[in-house]
Amino acid sequence: MKTKTIQYNIIKIHIDQLIESDYNLSIDYSDYRHLFVEQQNNAVLQFIMNYHRLNNQKTDCQNRKTTYHLSKRYKHFPLINYSDLKVKKKKRIIPYIDDMIFVEAPKNKKKEKHLEHIIRSGFIFNNKKYVRYSIGSEGVTNFVVEDISADLIEASQLGVTPDTVVTSKYEAQRNLLFTSCTFVEGKPPYIVIVDEYKKTLKNQYIRYVKLTPMTGIDKKTGKEYNFTDKKIEEGYHDVEISPFDGFGIHKPHVSKMFNAVLGQIRKPFMKGVSVEAPIDEYYAERGVTHITDVFGKSHSVEEIDCIWNTAMWKAYGLFKNTFPNTMGKTPWDEYLERTHKYGLDQIGISKYSHDKSKSPLKSRMNFQYLQCLDLDNPKYVESFNNKEKEYDILDNKNDGKMIELARYTTDVFEKIIKGDLFYTLKLLGIGDTQGYTSTSNYINAILVNPIMIHDPSVKSSVRRLLDKQIKEAKQGKIYANGFYHTGVGDIIGYLEYVAGLPVVGCLKAGEIFVKTLPVGEVVSFRSPLMDASEVNKVNIVENDMTRKYFNYFANQDIVMFNMYDLSLPQQGGADLDGDGFYLCNNKVIINSVIQRPIVIDIDDKVTAKSVKYNMDAIVKFELNSRDSRIGEITNVATSLINQRPINGTDEIDNQYMPLLRIYQGKEIDAIKTGLRWSIPKWMKNKAKKLPHFLIYKYPKKKEEYEKIKKKNKEFKEKGVDKRLPYNVFDSPSAMNELCRFIEKWYWERGTWKSFDVVNNGHLLIDKKVESNLTNKELMKEIKTIISNFNAKYKQLINQGERGKALNNIFTEYEELLYSIHRNKKELANYVIKVSYASLSSDKVLCWSLFGDEMLSNLQQNTDSKYRYQIEECSKEVEGAREYLGRYYTFTETVKEK
Repeated sequence: MKTKTIQYNIIKIHIDQLIESDYNLSIDYSDYRHLFVEQQNNAVLQFIMNYHRLNNQKTDCQNRKTTYHLSKRYKHFPLINYSDLKVKKKKRIIPYIDDMIFVEAPKNKKKEKHLEHIIRSGFIFNNKKYVRYSIGSEGVTNFVVEDISADLIEASQLGVTPDTVVTSKYEAQRNLLFTSCTFVEGKPPYIVIVDEYKKTLKNQYIRYVKLTPMTGIDKKTGKEYNFTDKKIEEGYHDVEISPFDGFGIHKPHVSKMFNAVLGQIRKPFMKGVSVEAPIDEYYAERGVTHITDVFGKSHSVEEIDCIWNTAMWKAYGLFKNTFPNTMGKTPWDEYLERTHKYGLDQIGISKYSHDKSKSPLKSRMNFQYLQCLDLDNPKYVESFNNKEKEYDILDNKNDGKMIELARYTTDVFEKIIKGDLFYTLKLLGIGDTQGYTSTSNYINAILVNPIMIHDPSVKSSVRRLLDKQIKEAKQGKIYANGFYHTGVGDIIGYLEYVAGLPVVGCLKAGEIFVKTLPVGEVVSFRSPLMDASEVNKVNIVENDMTRKYFNYFANQDIVMFNMYDLSLPQQGGADLDGDGFYLCNNKVIINSVIQRPIVIDIDDKVTAKSVKYNMDAIVKFELNSRDSRIGEITNVATSLINQRPINGTDEIDNQYMPLLRIYQGKEIDAIKTGLRWSIPKWMKNKAKKLPHFLIYKYPKKKEEYEKIKKKNKEFKEKGVDKRLPYNVFDSPSAMNELCRFIEKWYWERGTWKSFDVVNNGHLLIDKKVESNLTNKELMKEIKTIISNFNAKYKQLINQGERGKALNNIFTEYEELLYSIHRNKKELANYVIKVSYASLSSDKVLCWSLFGDEMLSNLQQNTDSKYRYQIEECSKEVEGAREYLGRYYTFTETVKEK
């Protein structure tokens, strides 16, 4: 059984603040609460919370009696839950943990000495000393209060400090405890660890990188230097694969514990996926009663709950080399004892499988997938190269494959823009309203009274949501048949391997098994995707084995891969520890797959050398890990793949893109391997500008583009023979065609020409207090505050700000409003009155701060009870309406109160 998802507030500061304060920073609570970031529960935060709870017991905990001593007394740390934290159901209260601080320190050579200082010596924040715990993500380091740091670090290492390690790899493994997850209540299951299974596929025709030592002459100095030349070659190679890499299995009763058929596991030094398997049934039929673990210990099948492997257990080598394997106790037994000793024996689940029986059958793709398909339109290419020829990109006669795909998305958008109630409700996520609740005040308002769908604020909310999706569609986020699945290996093959039987499995080369899509051809995509060869066309199959053992896969977003082909290394070097795969059975996409030899990193397991594990090694690792080149590599690849040079794309297709595929894989694994490849300057020079469609991803580049466009228009109107170079390039690529199509569609058919708004202020104000709202000076002050908020809010939205930045502005203006009037009910109705005095003013502040009061007033002022009923049906039902691949009936009923 899972616990509820719990979140905490943790302070995030910038290293500049520490530098300016000479590493002794003091901030008043009213100021630093704006620095809060929400962090979902994980084993580290659970440890901290339990540490303090146990310290509050009548036990001497201040004289270095560590938490694992206390755990002997209390058996194990009890789970934190909302009732313990006194969280009210109506209003979510997020506890603040002051024992941990995140420090943001992006890569900056000038500030490296300061970063090194706080990593080695820590810093003071509000009279408490904080020291390094671990590296975070995106240039962040996690610090913990010094009083508990030794205990926390000891627990994260399970009391085993290694002598030499690959620092990046070990720190990544130790930091698995910081993965957000929910914890499984109850006694931990009986887990058996087996060895990793590997096999070699003979004579596979692949592309790979050949490294050749070379010498060059520096043009400036004339001196000779050494470098390694990287070239793509192709040919036949034997390729070793690990077809069960990162996944294990469990019995059906464990699925009930997890509340899911599949769960992504988190324990100390443990990462992987566990999926339900017919362990008892299959082994009974094969006469298997016992299995032997990696240490040679025999286990009764009847007693086993989970069968996991050394690819999941990252501390296998450490424990194997540290602790002897005896008849009475194996290194795995030692691991279990230590996780219990430190209160870390509960299983965390960071990702689950989902029942997709009611979910849409269409979902949005992305530009990485689309640009690696053969979707170029010859008609558009011809019009691009011949500007004088008249060409209407909106004319169906000119549709290529990309526009054929896009029209479903724009058709849905158009229905919403024209006010179709059904499509608007579906966009907002509303189904049958019987018993339906939502966290959105706008949606709840519509459910109370349907006239609210014409409210200016609700209309603005719908418009903002749809405009965002339209902007994203220009970047390739268009609907197609399919959705994401979590990958697992051949479960029958795994059961055979574990039992020492011949490993045959239930799937053949080129086959996968899912129960969410029909049997037949399908295309599998995995992000990030660089090269066309990563697009994997396979066949969904069913056979006697799958029909007999895997009916429980029905409606589950799980895909089972075979162990006879290169599907996993082909798709960006995927493994099975939770990787997602977008499966699409759209015929246009299936027929647009480009067949090229697969790109394989034949040295993907190479890592940096082991070094002494000490503070010097940690500092070096931290300083070298402040940036990520994944975005840069993706942009270079996107630029190159959308170029259409006159001399053709052979060099791009056969050298640049395969190389970038390897670069990307190296960068993704750098945190584990310690090895990074830098993009050569000559390749960057070929990709200085981004393709036109990608400016919609970067607001600043879009703003710069519009300025250049305006300036060039002025030159043209004045007859000046001068043009400024654009910061992006245009080309007749399919992605640029898609962008141009949606731009013109939006201009001609997608603008909100008829807003059809109704002022519902009279329904949203409390009639009991309305006559008392007569303070004109107060209303004038409120109007000024709202006006200032709207200007600042619009500025942040235009800058692409989301999340914390927007939360802060709401908090800031909430305080301003309460500073002029303390009575909440009166203030709420004053703000409602002022906000609805004009149709044109934005009412987002009013709804955000006083939505509960507005809904209460709406219920009191609504004469009838409305209900929309949206029920799934078959395509043949009269009046059926299609949305994202499923069909529905739509009715509205009205009942008197």
